[in-house]
Amino acid sequence: MQKGAYPEAIVEFSKAREFSRGNSEAISMTGYVWALAGDAAKARAVLEELKSLSTEHYIPPHSVAVVYLGLGARDEAFAWLEKAYEDHDVRLQFLKVDPKWDSFRSDPRFVAFIRRIGFP
Repeated sequence: MQKGAYPEAIVEFSKAREFSRGNSEAISMTGYVWALAGDAAKARAVLEELKSLSTEHYIPPHSVAVVYLGLGARDEAFAWLEKAYEDHDVRLQFLKVDPKWDSFRSDPRFVAFIRRIGFP
């Protein structure tokens, strides 16, 4: 994924999804990579799947935020990060170092969010 090898990344995240029996992080990463690869329709289908699954069991809001991140939908990504904060989503601990979020680092909302969750 970091190298831009999106077809290969999709295959690997699909395997992760299968092996993890539908782990939301594996599902969201598949949507994220579909978005990076330019297939917004498939990424949005993953969003719908995650939202549908959330009616059956807990889906961490960070998982949804990641797909919106890939789509470049900043406002939606920030809204889901806020939900992740409210839910005490453990995945937020990686925001400061996760390269997926590099494109958000210059956004004042992201800077303020990072500070609010306790990172300098």
